Amino acid sequence: MKLRCPECKLELDANYLCENGHKYFIEDNVLLLMNQDFKSQLQDWLESFDDYRSEKRIKLDFSNLPLAGVAHNKNIWEARIEDLSIIEQLMPENCKTVLDVGSWNGWLANQLSKSGKNVTAIDYFIHELDGLKAKKHYGNPVWNSIQMDLENIDIFQEKFDLIILNRCFAYFTNKEKTLSSLYKLLAPKGKLIITGINILNERTQGKNELSIAQEYFVNKYGKNILFKPSKGFMDSKDLSQLKSKGVVTFLYPNWKNRIKKFINYKKGIVYYGVFSSQEDSKKTEI
Repeated sequence: MKLRCPECKLELDANYLCENGHKYFIEDNVLLLMNQDFKSQLQDWLESFDDYRSEKRIKLDFSNLPLAGVAHNKNIWEARIEDLSIIEQLMPENCKTVLDVGSWNGWLANQLSKSGKNVTAIDYFIHELDGLKAKKHYGNPVWNSIQMDLENIDIFQEKFDLIILNRCFAYFTNKEKTLSSLYKLLAPKGKLIITGINILNERTQGKNELSIAQEYFVNKYGKNILFKPSKGFMDSKDLSQLKSKGVVTFLYPNWKNRIKKFINYKKGIVYYGVFSSQEDSKKTEI
C-alpha cells in the first residue's frame, strides 16, 4: 500500500520511513500513522475515554460478528447485520479494494476480507477489545489496520473500489471537506456508502444519549466526549448537504424505521447514503 508521511506528506517506503527520516511503527498488527502533535492529543484523550469505557467492554466471539454480538447488545448488532446486508447488495462489480472508515473493532473488515476483498481499516480507537487491536482475536485477520487522523485522508496514494463511512459520519468536523477528500480516493467505478445516518430533530437534539454522556464525561474528566469538535448527530440540514454533494439517501428497510417515516416521527429515523463515481440511476427523496 502506498502511503504518505502524515508529518511532511512525502511518500513512505516499505518500512514506513520517509526521506525526511520520519518513521512509523506497527504495534499488535496495527500501523500507528500519526504526526506527533496529533498523536499526543489523541493519546491524552484516549486515556480518559478508555477509562470511561472500561466497565462496558466484554470479550466477544469476534470471528462471528456481527451475528455473535446480538446476545450482548441486540440494538447495536442487529443494526450492524443490516449494514452488512446493505453493503453486500451495493458492492460495486469486481470490487477488490475497500477502505473501512471508523472500523471500530474490525468486525466489518473481517467480514469483507472473508470474501476476498483487500480491506484497509482505519480509526482513532485502538483498544484490544474496543478498537483496532481487537484484530488479534479474529481467526485469520488479513486486512490492514491503521490508527490515524481520519480527517487527514490524503495520506493514501491509491484508489479504492469501495469506501465505507462506518456509522461515523456525524463525528467529522467538516463533513463537506471529508466527502470531497473521499471522492478523490474512489476508483473510476467506485462507491462510497455511508451507514447509520441517524436523524434528530430540534426537540430531541438536547436530550439524546450523547448529550447525557457528554455531561458525565466533562464532569469526570474535564474533556469533551468527542475527540474532535462536532455536534455528534445529524439533522435535516446535514441531509440536504449530502444531497448537494451527490449522495443519494435511502431509508433503512426495517419495519420500525418505515413506520417512523410514515408517521413523520423525526427522532431516530435512519438512512444510509450512496455516492457513485459514475452516475447512479437510483434516486430517492429525502
